[in-house]
Amino acid sequence: MDILKKLQEELNIKASQVENTVKLLDEGNTVPFIARYRKEMTGSLDDQIIRQLSERLTALRNLEEKRGQVKNAIAEQGNLTDELAAKLDAAETQTEIDDIYRPFRPKRRTRASIAKEKGLQPLADMIWGQKLIGKLEDYASAFVDAEKGVETIADAMQGAKDILAEQISDDADLRKTLREATVQYGALLSKKSKEEPSVYEMYYDYQEPLKKAAGHRILAVNRGEKEGFLSVKIEGEEDKLLQRMERKIIRKNSDTAEILREVIADSYKRLIAPSLEREIRNDLTEKAEESAIGVFRENLKQLLLQPPISGKVVLALDPAYRTGCKIAVIDATGKPLETAVVYPTPPQNKTAEAEKKLLGLIEKYGVDLISIGNGTASRESELFVAEMLKNQPMNADAQQPEAPNAAKDMAAKTTSTSVPTNAPQLNASQQAAVCSNAQTTAVIAGPGTGKTKTLVSRIEYLITEKGVSPKEITAVTFTRQAAQEMQSRLETALGKKAVKGLTVGTFHAIALGLLPKKAIADRETRLSLMADALADHGQKLSPAAALERLSLQKNGKAADLPGAVAEDYQQRLENANLRDLDDVLLEALELDTSRIPAFRYLLVDEFQDINAVQHQLVRHWSGDSGNLFVIGDPDQSIYGFRGADAGCFARLLADRPDTSVIILTQNYRSTAAVLECATALINHNPGENRCLAAQGTIGEPVRLMIAPDAFSEAAWIAREINAMVGGADMLSAHNPGNQRETLRAFSEMAVLCRTHRQLEQIETSLRQQGIPCVICGRERFWEDGTVQALLGFFRWLRHPEDTVSLHSALHTLWKCPDALIQQAQVASREMTAQTSEGTRAIANLRASLAPFELLTPFVDTAETLLPALASQPPRKLIDQLAKATARKGKAIEQLLDAAVFHKRMDAFLDALETGEEADIRRRSGGEKASGAVSLMTLHGAKGLEFPVVFLAGINDGDLPHHQEGEETNVEEERRLFFVGITRAREELILSCGGEPSPFLSECPASVIRSQIPKKQPAIRMEQLSIL
Repeated sequence: MDILKKLQEELNIKASQVENTVKLLDEGNTVPFIARYRKEMTGSLDDQIIRQLSERLTALRNLEEKRGQVKNAIAEQGNLTDELAAKLDAAETQTEIDDIYRPFRPKRRTRASIAKEKGLQPLADMIWGQKLIGKLEDYASAFVDAEKGVETIADAMQGAKDILAEQISDDADLRKTLREATVQYGALLSKKSKEEPSVYEMYYDYQEPLKKAAGHRILAVNRGEKEGFLSVKIEGEEDKLLQRMERKIIRKNSDTAEILREVIADSYKRLIAPSLEREIRNDLTEKAEESAIGVFRENLKQLLLQPPISGKVVLALDPAYRTGCKIAVIDATGKPLETAVVYPTPPQNKTAEAEKKLLGLIEKYGVDLISIGNGTASRESELFVAEMLKNQPMNADAQQPEAPNAAKDMAAKTTSTSVPTNAPQLNASQQAAVCSNAQTTAVIAGPGTGKTKTLVSRIEYLITEKGVSPKEITAVTFTRQAAQEMQSRLETALGKKAVKGLTVGTFHAIALGLLPKKAIADRETRLSLMADALADHGQKLSPAAALERLSLQKNGKAADLPGAVAEDYQQRLENANLRDLDDVLLEALELDTSRIPAFRYLLVDEFQDINAVQHQLVRHWSGDSGNLFVIGDPDQSIYGFRGADAGCFARLLADRPDTSVIILTQNYRSTAAVLECATALINHNPGENRCLAAQGTIGEPVRLMIAPDAFSEAAWIAREINAMVGGADMLSAHNPGNQRETLRAFSEMAVLCRTHRQLEQIETSLRQQGIPCVICGRERFWEDGTVQALLGFFRWLRHPEDTVSLHSALHTLWKCPDALIQQAQVASREMTAQTSEGTRAIANLRASLAPFELLTPFVDTAETLLPALASQPPRKLIDQLAKATARKGKAIEQLLDAAVFHKRMDAFLDALETGEEADIRRRSGGEKASGAVSLMTLHGAKGLEFPVVFLAGINDGDLPHHQEGEETNVEEERRLFFVGITRAREELILSCGGEPSPFLSECPASVIRSQIPKKQPAIRMEQLSIL
């Protein structure tokens, strides 16, 4: 099929228009973009025609792809004849192709296939031949074979009938005839399913011919069925349809007419009718939805054609650069009077010509108002109009148009350097950063210097003082938690309405919002796919190590991984319709974002932690003309293992020499004692001496507690926390000198360690003391097979095309063999292709998997949990699934304790897939009114602060962290220690359990050092019976 020619004929447009539009669509351009900015290529096709072309292009390409797949499949079987090929070439819908392919499609075990395995095909052929010599029973008796499961003549006859019933069902021409007849003469019926009033009462006993069924009624009964109020079915004129089938199949003077009538009735009722009902209902729904969109389109058209402002003549200006500003004058009734195009903006800058044209239109039609679109070149256009009107003499009694006055106001604001009136008080350096007029501004902000306040104030300043639309601003944060905090601060300061359209999120979250929807592979899936790729290429590298190397490669670092393995792994991801996290950013780099207004003002938080790919994204998103504002601290660059390094600011200055650099040094977070310890440490790294000026008091001296082992260290920390909240053990109760003047809440304290392994011992000690805690980050239980399978089940429910997660769930939770899992995966793909409605999708899945009893519990569970996926909290859903599959254990309890921090399953899964350490939390030890102690790694603590910080496990080999076979980056490890220290606001306690880290010798003399006595683990004693 010549797709381009067919599109030309269907849409009645020129061949060049079709070719150019298809090319633009294939390059990834959107319909609105093509309609607005590529008129010269499309011949000024409107968006409606382009959208129709896009949809038909996709449909025709899918049809051709399907046609090719079916031809190849039949050819591989050796069954492709010229007649069959011609039929396939003539088919105009996928349904017709499916009908032709049906006899050749590999089938699951059906009654017919089982009968064929028993050798009953010759008996079926004999019945189908319709000519007998003697009695049929005599022929059938020859097929009785107890070993094959054919015990009696009746068994043989039934098997032959099953074969013939399926053969009739697979007749493409017959199915087409029956489908057309059902649509022509059949009816839609609905009955009530619930004995209660509802908005669907008119459909409680309803019947309507299919050919007359209105689209809105089709959609209404669908909703009623989905909500459980209606049962809906399609009824054809069964007697007439059976007669048609008999006339086509049964010959005159047939010797087997009676048995063929039974076969025909069975084939229609059991196989053909249910299938036709699904196909016809899907087709009716699709047409009804298209009709509903058409009605909405017409209603919207009438609404949009109303006069913009009653009783006023309006001049509308649609801004642009290259293609010029489009002008339309609308009269008081909404009728267009005149249109024009002017070029007052770059690159043409024909301001005099544009001014003459606009003033002429204003004079000619007595324009009352000027309306300027908010998009590309809107600011330049608005300033041009304001300047034009300002230079015109006005009569004393003349009323100046409202929009140009607004433009004048905006012009005044763009020259202002005042601080936002509702921003918190800023110091001089912060104010300089917030009000910077440079195209690129880099703010180097040490810990506690008001980085977040400066960033939020900068956004407030852009919106309130510079007149920038929130839709033109994107702020990139390092964690989802930081994004939520920034959004909350801005909404509190300006109101939700004022910041509507603002984009705030992590690199991955923003990129995912730009990309087509596709599931992200979880770690277990990635390991499995990589293991297969390594095995196929004979590589002995572990899958985990290979994934780490591949991630380094994707993020711009050198790593030793064969290219063939990487390509194989990527192909397996593609085949599974999945992507990994690194692919999200790489795919985002391929998108054309030059026309996306959200990136005109790009702000990047924690700039020191971006890797090479993220740096490219910053350059890509901000472009050559965008305004870029970055903020961070090279001394807090701690993600070298991801490709980040402290030289990020130097690279920015090399890329953009005109960058304005502002340094923040006044610390508003920590006491002088904490800052003295922090600066003494970080000054051992290269560079000038760091200076952080404390704005608070000297505070409590920093303590260093040295324990003989990790167990004693953890036990002491638990006792100290208990004492801080006013608890008392037996020793401190008899020693009044140990009582503290200031009591703390559990929520005011955090324990930080280099690794999650170190945190495990501390969690155990806290639980023994009855201290509640929250553990942040990716712990080892997340890699548990059952945990991954439980999460995989919900990933599959969310994205049915994710058949890899489905495999994990079926294999682990339901112990299904691979052959059965493959059947479920095929059914899941078909379910995804058939419909997006969850209830009907599960119904289709159940029908497809009905022959496989082992899968029934799985389908039952999916049917139960799918409706609750969007409404029930994740903990409840996971608990239900664990109970349904009889799964227990510590890892599952930990999973449930992690799920409590999320209200919706999609948010929980998103946090696991794209979140940082601080975005993933787990509750431990119950809840108390005074909150819980936070336990996290030093990486996870980045961006947070606490009144009291225990920095534990500062042992030689742990900090700096040594791994066998790898070189330790001592400077980055020191920066990591620096980050941990500066999380403390009022009190800092350092501790080690074993040989102290060399970093501890770099602490100042003001740090108070003490010893922790050895603590013996409690010995569990049991009374033994000698009997």
